[in-house]
Amino acid sequence: MWYKFVSGGGGQGLRQLSLWICGIGFLYGIARVFGTGEIISSLQSIPKAMIVLLLCLQLLTLAMSSFLWYYLLRKAGADLGFLRMFSLYLAGCFVESVTPSVKFGGEAAKLYLVRRETGLSYEEITGVLLANKIVTLLPFLLMSAVVFICSTSNLFAASINSLYYWSAGIVCATILVFILRAKKGFFYQAMQNCRQLLRGSMIVMLLVSTGVWLLYPCKVYLIAQSLGHFIGYTNVAAATFTAYVVGLLPLLPGGLGSFEVTMATVLTHYALPMSHAVAVTLGARSITFWFTLVFSSFFALRFVPWKVSI
Repeated sequence: MWYKFVSGGGGQGLRQLSLWICGIGFLYGIARVFGTGEIISSLQSIPKAMIVLLLCLQLLTLAMSSFLWYYLLRKAGADLGFLRMFSLYLAGCFVESVTPSVKFGGEAAKLYLVRRETGLSYEEITGVLLANKIVTLLPFLLMSAVVFICSTSNLFAASINSLYYWSAGIVCATILVFILRAKKGFFYQAMQNCRQLLRGSMIVMLLVSTGVWLLYPCKVYLIAQSLGHFIGYTNVAAATFTAYVVGLLPLLPGGLGSFEVTMATVLTHYALPMSHAVAVTLGARSITFWFTLVFSSFFALRFVPWKVSI
């Protein structure tokens, strides 16, 4: 099951624990190489007011992402309040953060929890998931293309994202062909539900999704500014989106290590020393990953089914 990590089930739990140790150890090694003291000193120089603002922006990002689920579920006929959906979404975010599963762990958790709360069929819930992914990925793909055209030339970032676009295109095309060939059954019904949900609501959801994606690099940009590094927003967005894509690879929980190395590497292409790039990256991850992990853990304790195996 998708919650094997949190249930501590046998060898799977030990494997996940070892991956976490590897990820944290890798981050510690990066900090040691580029000067732990200098990085900590840089992060401590961020004004407290800026930290509060960043935390508020992260909560806003989570709330907007949750709103997409809430909006679609209401259209699907589910009687679920926004605060309840927000709680379920955060529980899913926790599972997503602790499993190296290209977000599949978190999505499976959300599907399970939402179905348990609403009683909707798996076809209806899957239709909601498909609609959510469509309105989420379209702005990301478009914004990524614009960002890499407008940002300073960066072959590393461009090559990573080209690989992502080709991979995403092949996967999407394969899924689309499979669904179109299905004249009946689970996937056909889920796709029909998805089409109904998207009718008359695409503009609202695309606007919300665009706002979510704009907030991701915004937080990195503000941290860089607080540390005295004046990098263009499009360059910061290029680093953020590239790191996001690499972080999706199922290597370590939450993209630990791969996300940080990628973002820091891209930032150095914009005349930022590596030690400063690492400080900006770790500052951003403290807000977008570690804060979210701790905050969402309280909701996971409430909603995620726990099974203890000794």
